[in-house]
Amino acid sequence: MSTAAKTPNYNLSQVAGSDIPDWITDYTSDMSKIDAALKENADDIATVRPDEFSEESTYAAGDYCIKDNVIYKAKTAVEAGAFDISDWTATTIFDELSGLNQKMSDSGWLIIPTDYQPIRYRKIGKWVELIFWNDKSIPQGTTIGTLPGGFRPSIPGYPNAIYIQDSFPHSESAFISVDASGNILAESDISSGWSYFVATYIAE
Repeated sequence: MSTAAKTPNYNLSQVAGSDIPDWITDYTSDMSKIDAALKENADDIATVRPDEFSEESTYAAGDYCIKDNVIYKAKTAVEAGAFDISDWTATTIFDELSGLNQKMSDSGWLIIPTDYQPIRYRKIGKWVELIFWNDKSIPQGTTIGTLPGGFRPSIPGYPNAIYIQDSFPHSESAFISVDASGNILAESDISSGWSYFVATYIAE
């Protein structure tokens, strides 16, 4: 079953409550949307040429213009009048594309070895995906592993962690959490037999 909750801008999957994600459908669909959005943004930046600076025009912060064959980006709102270099930052299309790529950079799948099964995690832009398949018994309160800096939740949930419920329909639900320090904790006893935990959240 595909996840019901979606992100507001790109309609990406969000696992919540008792969702049991259809991994192939959800992940494949999300990657297609991200790939299409990146390509569209890159094409827009590469093909749109800013207008020549005009003393009769006003510009919003972030607007572009060309002056003496140099591309400039407005630092703040610019009123009509003569060109004032202090209002602008010289840039290039390459620099703007690099900034876009950094915002949507992909770490690729990484692994945290544990005493149980490995934890897989990935960061695209500021979004982290975390996957943990496990078939071993884990006592409540166990620190299963720790995420490195840059992959930890930026806004932990109540009281100080993001809580993740197993996605398989067991007789008793199991929970793990990721706290602000990146510790992945067993919030309940996890019995032997396969459990599947998956989460998506915004990183620090």
